[in-house]
Amino acid sequence: MSKKILFLALSGVLIAALAAGAGYVAGNLNTPQHVAEKSAATQETPPGDISYTGKTPGFVVKRVFPDFDELSPKSANGIQLLVYDLQHDATTEGSPRYTHQVFKAVDSLGAQQLGQYFISFDPSFQRAEINHLTITRDGEISDRSEGFTITYAQREELAEFSILTGHTTGIIRIDDIRPGDILDIGVTIIGEPPRFGRKHSDIFPASSGAEIGLFSLTSTWPGPIKTSPVLSGVTPTKTQKGEDTVLEINPQPLTAIETSELVRAPFSLNGSIMVSDFGSWKNIVEWATDDYRPTQAEELQSIAQKITLDHDSASARAVAALRFVQNEIRYSASLFGNGGYTPQTVDETLRSRAGDCKAKALLLVSLLDMLGFEAHAALANTTDGIYLDYYPPTPLAFDHVIVRFSVDGRHYWADPTLLYQAGDLASMAQPNYGHALVLEPYSVGLTEMGDATTTPAPITEIREFFDLSKGASEGLADVVFIYRRDAANLMRAALNAISEEEFVKNFSNYYKRYGDVEILEQKVSDEPENNQIDIAMKMTLSKPFDAPDKENKRYFEYKAHAITQILLLKPDDDPLIRLPILQQPHAKHVVQISLPEGITWRLPPEEETISNDTFFFSYSYSADSKMLTFESNLKTKAISVEPKQYDQLVQDDDALQDAIDRNIWFRKNTSQEASTDRLIIENVVNAPKLPPMPAIESE
Repeated sequence: MSKKILFLALSGVLIAALAAGAGYVAGNLNTPQHVAEKSAATQETPPGDISYTGKTPGFVVKRVFPDFDELSPKSANGIQLLVYDLQHDATTEGSPRYTHQVFKAVDSLGAQQLGQYFISFDPSFQRAEINHLTITRDGEISDRSEGFTITYAQREELAEFSILTGHTTGIIRIDDIRPGDILDIGVTIIGEPPRFGRKHSDIFPASSGAEIGLFSLTSTWPGPIKTSPVLSGVTPTKTQKGEDTVLEINPQPLTAIETSELVRAPFSLNGSIMVSDFGSWKNIVEWATDDYRPTQAEELQSIAQKITLDHDSASARAVAALRFVQNEIRYSASLFGNGGYTPQTVDETLRSRAGDCKAKALLLVSLLDMLGFEAHAALANTTDGIYLDYYPPTPLAFDHVIVRFSVDGRHYWADPTLLYQAGDLASMAQPNYGHALVLEPYSVGLTEMGDATTTPAPITEIREFFDLSKGASEGLADVVFIYRRDAANLMRAALNAISEEEFVKNFSNYYKRYGDVEILEQKVSDEPENNQIDIAMKMTLSKPFDAPDKENKRYFEYKAHAITQILLLKPDDDPLIRLPILQQPHAKHVVQISLPEGITWRLPPEEETISNDTFFFSYSYSADSKMLTFESNLKTKAISVEPKQYDQLVQDDDALQDAIDRNIWFRKNTSQEASTDRLIIENVVNAPKLPPMPAIESE
């Protein structure tokens, strides 16, 4: 979403962004010098321009700050951020946003950094004003209104993903900056996305990555507002002034946000506050629904007719429609102006055979509707989907559009931007971004996404057979990796990017922990109709056991590596917010180990389960005179864990990791050592650890 990106760009005006100029691609290098005489009236500055006004906007409340010498925040990259005052007025046309910042160059690096100041904006609907620019040196204040130039540049960081934001950066180049100088600058950005109509939404910082001497915020809104929680940083006060609502943070020192606080709340808005006057999710549905109503198009009718003729069942037709949009329409996004919120027409998408998530969603909804299915676009967030209920109702909460459709009374989720998808309705992967806002009649709130597929087969299944009949001298491994649904799609994408030989080699690298690996046989098979990919390998292992320890024991480590840790993040303190679950919905791992005849096993059968509100895990051992079998199964019940469940989940996750990490060891039976090479084999839990096992390289 363009305004969300805008906020991130504007945040870069702080210390870190001051050092980022080298990577920009120069645009208009002939911009004339801006001088104080240029018009100060905001309405006379057209969108897409930066002007110098020499005047502070009328809505700005003048703040009285102490002498800058009295402020001493910790410096970063040679710069101290002494003052950061942010004032915003949504009651004024264009919803202007005024930023007053004061920086001090504490050394030569800081002086170099302060020579460039960045203003990022969307020129299709925004403009920028420099309200004042001064330098203080040895106590003397000098007006630099005629001592700077502006260079316009564009930096499309997402261009390699076919995403163009259209954002422009004005690089303010300031002459003669020396160590000890203090830069005092005021800038106003004016303009909101036209698609917002008479509604408003914005994001403001509540913390910083660097210390700030004094931070303050005033934001005025025309009526009631809703806000996101402030998880880290300063929570503003909210007061009513007549019909207006004012958010305010009085000037105060701001410490740098700690990494631990981000781990406790891995939420994009952590350290920020999002504000909206849209009122309710129902209002967002009404705001967006008209853009995604099914559209009739002549070519679309031809496509629907062909799908109907080629496929007999309703489920097959629905899948064929999805595959057409995924595979025949190239992904390409231009987020200029309303392009961040409004899809292009179905006719344009079919003509160009290209479109972004909005265009693809509208096309799929229209095609499914023409085929007789109920289908609706749904707004989603690919990174913060599990946290959408923390957001205030706002278009800024979403960065993606998908589709929900129904077949035989059952709902299915579809992401028309995904590639390398396969399978029927039962085996295809469905996206699960946590929550989505379905644009259908009577929709009043967020919907928790779920997977309607009923197949009990694991998403990832690994079967390993180790032949250790030759003891420590050599081993054989016969392994099969089985991937289904979304895991199969990821493997299919990897196979499309690299050769099969390189692909298999990445998997075989995992077994280098057992010495040199020689692949004897390999086979990769893809079953698109079942959405399953199998990777099979037979290998020799030169050193399956490690060197003997002090007790003459030699260990062979094996692990159910199809099963990963449950939590991606484990903060030291209690989490401030629910945490994402890393593990996929269902994983299975079977290990079988064969040893020479006559081996004595000291291994009783063993079974154990771990169950909680988040996952169910089971494992079992069995052994006979020839074979040890270890089987593990994990099924997750949720995609996140609430703070109140966190402590128990950490304990259960630790127990799970212990259960899947095993060893066997052997040594000569000392009582029979002179007459026989008979071995004693035991299964050992928590034996001395070998070096960490690296992740499978399967990109």
